[in-house]
Amino acid sequence: MSIATSKYGGLAQQLISDGVVSEANMKTAQIESQQQQIGLVPYLVDNKLADAYQLAQMLSQAFGDPLFDLDALNVDVIPKDLVDEKIVRKFNALPLFKRGQRLFVALSDPTRVDAIDAIAFNSRLSIETIVVEENKLKKRIENIYADTMQSFDSFSDNDLSVGFEDGDEDKELSLIHI
Repeated sequence: MSIATSKYGGLAQQLISDGVVSEANMKTAQIESQQQQIGLVPYLVDNKLADAYQLAQMLSQAFGDPLFDLDALNVDVIPKDLVDEKIVRKFNALPLFKRGQRLFVALSDPTRVDAIDAIAFNSRLSIETIVVEENKLKKRIENIYADTMQSFDSFSDNDLSVGFEDGDEDKELSLIHI
């Protein structure tokens, strides 16, 4: 390990040491991901600074979490109702299955303690992380929750009127764009 790379800690240092990301790209990635308020792993994959599979493989080995290929997942068995969709989208974390009081969750970055805590609080379950590729995780979440977004889109051009029982039309309330 060179003196120059020792200024990085944790995940960033591991990625540089393993040759997954160059030191120059890591410096840029850390600054930009913080400014954009997104995780380091999504930033690296979205900006093609690291290969999603190589990154997932390294994280799986480094943290001792299983690596799972989301292409092998049957979406019909996903417990969509255990975690609020907003949390799934915010943290890019997908509940895969529940066993007893444990919920197994797909994450591309198992260092996201904030995601694990939010899911544990929301589901009231103990969380076990499973490492997956960032790009596949995003696509899978979009596909699974697309039907929810489509049902909201149907309201976009419709007005909903709420009338009052006393018959006073002046008190009618119109709600537009829910």
